[in-house]
Amino acid sequence: MESDSSDDRKVSRKSKKIKKQLGKASEMHGLEEEENRAKRPEDYDFDDLAENLALAKKMMRKKQREAIIDSTYNRFSFNDEDTKLPSWFIDEEKKHNVINLPITKEEVQVVKERMMAINSRQPKKVLEAKWRKKMKLTRKLQKAK
Repeated sequence: MESDSSDDRKVSRKSKKIKKQLGKASEMHGLEEEENRAKRPEDYDFDDLAENLALAKKMMRKKQREAIIDSTYNRFSFNDEDTKLPSWFIDEEKKHNVINLPITKEEVQVVKERMMAINSRQPKKVLEAKWRKKMKLTRKLQKAK
């Protein structure tokens, strides 16, 4: 039993040490918590979120997922910026080198409509509170009769 507690202490010391080192590294690089935190759905644009969800829905099937992943590898994947190219060429590349997603506008629209339907509904707690209030009033009316 004592070895288990000593192992736990070792693990907790190691985790504290790692957290401390991570904190120092983030201070050195000037990173803040907001930059490190994961993006939430509120952080995304509604259209971008709908595109991501439609793409994720397509990627649920193995064959389509592999096709999408394979299509991401091309000669423009690494975007070598260290080469000395004229600014006009770089601007044209940014303009014409766009990613073609394998989803249609209709698929994105379906996801948007579903998201709007979900967002337009009232929360369950609010509906339950309104129902309780209505039931309370009906009971008072029945007592008054």
